[in-house]
This record gives sequence, structure tokens and C-alpha cells, in this order.
Amino acid sequence: MHIDFIFDTLCPWSFIAERHLGAVLHKYPHIPFDITLNPVPLSSTLLFSEKPAIQSVVLINRIRQVREKLAPVAETAGIEIDFDALPAVTDVSLSYLFIRSAEKIRCAWEAMDAVFRSFFCEGRDIGDPEVLCDISESVGTTRKTPDNIAVNVFLPSKDVEPPFLPDGSFFSTPTLVFDKKLMMTGAVPPKIVEKMVETAFSLENEELNDQNNQ
Repeated sequence: MHIDFIFDTLCPWSFIAERHLGAVLHKYPHIPFDITLNPVPLSSTLLFSEKPAIQSVVLINRIRQVREKLAPVAETAGIEIDFDALPAVTDVSLSYLFIRSAEKIRCAWEAMDAVFRSFFCEGRDIGDPEVLCDISESVGTTRKTPDNIAVNVFLPSKDVEPPFLPDGSFFSTPTLVFDKKLMMTGAVPPKIVEKMVETAFSLENEELNDQNNQ
């Protein structure tokens, strides 16, 4: 089963969605999952230098404004956000490149989680190369991704849009796309994610049965 995970490292809902998805996938050791991480920046970044975007400081202020709604949802996913410590990020694209580099040692998922934790829980500038170097020291020794889950990273640019965005207008994080057919947006509860996995798996089996019967 292929899953596209559209996220941004400055999006707290993406952090929650990542934790929910990870918890659900661990329940299906018999299903091979092929996950593509698709970062879509909400703030200014070198990857989208010609696209209009808000500054990270504006985005962070918006996050603080919804802390009463966000904090309890994050806590259910085991996340304690330090709202007052969130720093302005110099270049969020470096965090994407860092996650991409971890793909080579099969730790892209762990790298993404570590970046989220560093920013939201520890108040570190994930656009600072020195911070990312510090994070990298622990990523290689914390692999927890099951063998049935393969993770790769798709880095968009001003010339290349993710393949599932035909008009390039998609700009919502987080979003999960299952087998290019089923889509859900937002940090929905794990039970709903689990239902989407089971539905996508059923559709996949139906297609295989139809092919075998032809």
C-alpha cells in the first residue's frame, strides 16, 4: 500500500498526524507500506523561493493563538509543545534536506520525528545547520520503523510539483493520500486513520481479485 504524507516541519498538526499514522501502521505488520514524505512549506523557503508564503514568525504566532485547542490534542499523541519557546526558523528547507539525507540509512521517519520534537518540544531552530547536526547524532541509533514499512522523501521545487497535485494548487498540511485514491486532511484520530488503511487495503484486494478473474 502506498501512502503519501503531505506535511510541513513547522506545522504542529503534521507532527500529531505523524504520530497517529506511525501508531496505526505498527498494527499492520502483514501489510507492506510504501510511504512517500512530501514536505509542502507553509513559510518562506528556498525550495519555493518564487511562491508567495508567510514568514515563519507569522506562522509561529498563529500557532500560539490556537494553543488552547492545539495543546490537548497534541498531548493525546504524547506531544508536549513548548509554545513560548518556538523560535523563528531561518530556512525550513534545510529540515527537508536533513530528512531526505536520513533516507539513505533508512531513518527518514525517525529523522522527521526528531525534527518535529526539536522544534515543537525543545524550541530549537531546525533551519540551523548546527542544530540539525546535533539531531543527526541520535537519529541513526533510534530506528524503530518496522521492516514492512519503506519510507522515501519527495522534495518539491519551483519546477516540479508532487505527482498527485495536477494543478499545483494544493497547500494544506497535513494530508494523507492512500494509493492515490483515498485522501484525508488534518490530524484526525488514530481510529479514523486505521479505518482508512483498512478501506484502502480492501480496495487493493478487490482490484487484485478482479485482475485475477479476467
